[in-house]
Amino acid sequence: MENGRPPQHPQLLEPTRLERLLFRLEAQHICLNWAFEEIRNRPGPVFELGLGHGRTFDHLRRHLPGRDIYVFDREIDCFADCTPDADHLVLGRLSETLPEARQRFARKVVLVNSDVGTYDEAYNVEVAALVSANLLDAPIEELDLPMRAYNSLKRNNITKIGQLLALGDDELLRMRNFGKKSLDEMKERLALRGFIVPESTGGSADESDLPAAAELDEAVAAELDREG
Repeated sequence: MENGRPPQHPQLLEPTRLERLLFRLEAQHICLNWAFEEIRNRPGPVFELGLGHGRTFDHLRRHLPGRDIYVFDREIDCFADCTPDADHLVLGRLSETLPEARQRFARKVVLVNSDVGTYDEAYNVEVAALVSANLLDAPIEELDLPMRAYNSLKRNNITKIGQLLALGDDELLRMRNFGKKSLDEMKERLALRGFIVPESTGGSADESDLPAAAELDEAVAAELDREG
């Protein structure tokens, strides 16, 4: 207190363009380093969506030696020493190249880094929707779920990852043969692939709260799965 008045804080200013760039690069660096640790012991290729000047690609290849890194962009406009070899460079519109790559590398890719923003806001919205659609439209088979959870979802016509993410815990636990163990396994598989795991929308998920069908022991559930 000074003269009976609280101290005056300086006016908060909007970050400059330089500062916003710095914040973005710092956040990207932190996120990529986290991702490197997450996939360290998991084999599989990496997708880099957007080559740009090649700085991120250079960072990826430095920290993921020996890993296949496939780079997607509309054209080459990067530093000469940051150009991927022809076998790992996919040129064209993402609306055409990404669906084809998803089919080719189904259930194999362990990391997708999307860095395709431009000064064209309409294009950014289009690309964001395209990338999200390709991820959310992926079949649940790509999660490698245990057979009990997988069969329960298929029985309820849940075939896409996007459908799965739209469901709350309570909705899943009401499904036949989908108990707490299946829920935990599903969330683990989703987290391993970088998806934000949905939170519970209702009360606790104790086994005592589950329908009788969800409390069947593993042997009985497996038998039901074989029959269904």
